[in-house]
Amino acid sequence: MQVKLRLFGNYAVYLPPHSERGVAVLSAPAGATVESVLDSIDLPQSARQYVAVNGERARHDLPLHDGDEVRVIVALGGG
Repeated sequence: MQVKLRLFGNYAVYLPPHSERGVAVLSAPAGATVESVLDSIDLPQSARQYVAVNGERARHDLPLHDGDEVRVIVALGGG
């Protein structure tokens, strides 16, 4: 299956070389989860604080489906 992975900010350096503008389309096996896709690009655990699938915040054990979009968003601090 094909999954679109979008990484923001400095996380984009973890995407494969064929990526454009922070987006890559990855092949993933049936039954792949958010975590397994992020593991496949060696994204550090510390970068996985806010993950969304198809625009909704998602748990790392969520099974993915063909055409899903996974976004990893940089956590911002402030106060």
